[in-house]
Amino acid sequence: MLENHVEHISSHNDVVRTERNLKPTERRAVFEQLLERSIGGKLPYGAIRDVARVYCCHSRTIVRIWKQGRLSQSRNHGLADVAAKMKGNSGRKKTRTAEEIKAAVQGVPQYHRQTLRALAANCHVPTTTLVRHMKEHGKLKARSSYVKPMLTEENIGTRLAFVKSFLRPLSGGTIGFSNMHDLVHIDEKWFYLTRVKKKFYVYDDEEVAARFVKSKSFITKVMFLGRGFFNSIQSLQHQKCTRTIEELIDAVKTAFFELPMDTVSKTFITLQKVMQMSMEMLGSNNYKLPRMKKDATIANFAAYNVQCDASSLEGALLHLDLRLGDESQLEDLVNSHE
Repeated sequence: MLENHVEHISSHNDVVRTERNLKPTERRAVFEQLLERSIGGKLPYGAIRDVARVYCCHSRTIVRIWKQGRLSQSRNHGLADVAAKMKGNSGRKKTRTAEEIKAAVQGVPQYHRQTLRALAANCHVPTTTLVRHMKEHGKLKARSSYVKPMLTEENIGTRLAFVKSFLRPLSGGTIGFSNMHDLVHIDEKWFYLTRVKKKFYVYDDEEVAARFVKSKSFITKVMFLGRGFFNSIQSLQHQKCTRTIEELIDAVKTAFFELPMDTVSKTFITLQKVMQMSMEMLGSNNYKLPRMKKDATIANFAAYNVQCDASSLEGALLHLDLRLGDESQLEDLVNSHE
C-alpha cells in the first residue's frame, strides 16, 4: 500500500507556511527529490518533513505529490505525472460554452460583425467573453473582405477564352499551361522618388536622417512597365537613395536586374494558378487562391507548369461552347428580325 511508503503525519509538523500552491517545476522537483531518497519504493523517516521545509509547504502536500507520482508511474509504464489538478477546475464556471458562443455569433449578419463592439451588441455576448473565446479557441478571427470587379456575361466568356488560349498538352498525356516565357505582359506602374514615411533602425543616441520635399502630395514619379514584379522591384528600389529622376530610373533598372530569376518564375506560376482557379469557377473571380508552397514542393521553377484537372477543363470548355452557342443563336435571332 502507498500509505506504508510514507511516514505518519503528526499534527505538530514544523512548517513555515501551511498553505501554498507549488509551481509545476517545484512539484516535479519535490517528486524527484523524494525518489532520490526512497529505498525500494519506501521513504525513510523524516524525508517528507525535510522536503516540506525546503519548499515551505505542508507535509500533506508532499504526501499527495508522492502518492500521485507513484500511482501515475504504475499506470503510465513508469512515467510520473505530478501536475496539479487546479488548472481548469478552479474559478468561476463559464456561463456560455464555445458552441453557444459560436451559435450566437453566426446568428448575426456579417455586416453587423465589423467590430467587436458591434458584434457583442448584436449577439448579446460581452466583448471580454468574445476576446477570451478568440484566444482560447482561435477559430473566430477577423478577416478582410476586398471588393472585386463585377463580371458581365461577356467578361466571363472572354476570361474563359483567354485561359483556353494558354492550354498546352504536356508529357504523360496531361493538359497544362504554357510556360509563358515568350510573352510580354504589359502593365503601367508608378515608381516614386521617395516615400512619405520610411522606417530606420537607430540607437537612442542617433538622429533620424531628415528628408525634405516641396510637397507630400506631388512627389516626383516615373511610370514603368512592371507587370507582376512591381512589389519586388519597388522594395529593392526603396533601399536606394534617389534624388533625381535619372537616379530613380537607374535604381529601378538596377533593382530589376538584382531581382532573382526564381521570383520571376514564381510570378508566372501564380498567374497559371489564377487561370486554373478561374477555369474551375467557370470564368468567375469569386475564389480564394490556395497556397502552393512553391519553395517546398517545386524543385525547378523555370520548368514547372501548372496542370489542369480533366473534369474542370471539360466543364469549362462545355460552358464556353454553350455560351458561344447562345450568343450565335441570339445574333441569328436579331438578324432574322432585320
